[in-house]
Amino acid sequence: MKCTKCGSLENQVNNTRTRLSTRGHNIDSKASSIPFTWRSRTCLSCGRKYSTYELRTVDYASDGFLKMLDDLIHN
Repeated sequence: MKCTKCGSLENQVNNTRTRLSTRGHNIDSKASSIPFTWRSRTCLSCGRKYSTYELRTVDYASDGFLKMLDDLIHN
């Protein structure tokens, strides 16, 4: 992953968590949730801390993912 400040590709992962996205969905409906991986990272060049949200490629085709993207873009 590229650093958001200096653009370096050298980073260290500090924390990783697997989550289910409920954005744009009924929070009680886990069947329509999209799993993603959140990672906290630190750039080894400049020291900046930043987070990434990673989705599996099989999730890109789901309607829930497209709805989530639409919600993120328009909010």
